[in-house]
Amino acid sequence: MNRRSFLANGLGAVATTSLTAGCLFRDDEQQQPEDGSAQGGPGYALNPRDVEAPDVDPSTFERLEVRGQQVPLVPIDVAYPWYLRQETRIVDARSLTAYERSHVAGAVLSPAPMGYRNDDPTSDWPNADRIVTYCTCPHHLSSSRAAGLLEQGFENVYALDEGFGPWYDRGYPVASANEVQQTIGEARAITGRVDSAYAGEFVRLRHEPTGQREPAEIAADGRFEVTFRFVDVDADSVLTLETPAWTRTATLAELTSGTVR
Repeated sequence: MNRRSFLANGLGAVATTSLTAGCLFRDDEQQQPEDGSAQGGPGYALNPRDVEAPDVDPSTFERLEVRGQQVPLVPIDVAYPWYLRQETRIVDARSLTAYERSHVAGAVLSPAPMGYRNDDPTSDWPNADRIVTYCTCPHHLSSSRAAGLLEQGFENVYALDEGFGPWYDRGYPVASANEVQQTIGEARAITGRVDSAYAGEFVRLRHEPTGQREPAEIAADGRFEVTFRFVDVDADSVLTLETPAWTRTATLAELTSGTVR
């Protein structure tokens, strides 16, 4: 069994925030039912489809070690038929801003690492329910939220291996808040370097006005690259890059102009 270690500390607790009730849908077959809820309940595909079940043994999935929890990474080619067959609930582990811009149709928002302090949408789900979490990085935030769900007693939790980007690019069902353009943001990267003594620790990039954040691991030589797809961010947007050695607050243009030290 392949394993990778990821220590997702310091992502921060999240205060309760109300979500926009209405949605715009890209997939006509995943329109919101008239009663306002998915047939299977929150987190499920809005309308199930009769597709072939994937022939797969989940015990063979690659796993991440997150805060002492073993988080399986489910391939998108397995997660998608699970979703269509309403055999899994879907949890968005990103920020409210990113969720409102675009999310898996039917997914609930429960940000990494532990969801909302009050009234988290997963709080009344049966512990045996299958859950797939996702983000766009492709699985730093989602694996952190998956670990949180395991810590909270859920027994059948996975993180989407490829992340939301391929889901969106393949034309799979997505939704957004009313009158909000569906987008997942341009793919960008910030590179930097710290002392190699910090190898294995994490840097964190965040956009304070929208609450979007992205971690990245420091390599053996001290180098790191934060890849992210923040929405409503341009060259003049101010971001904060926090490392174990220092913190830089600068515009996106400045942070991407060269190696940050």
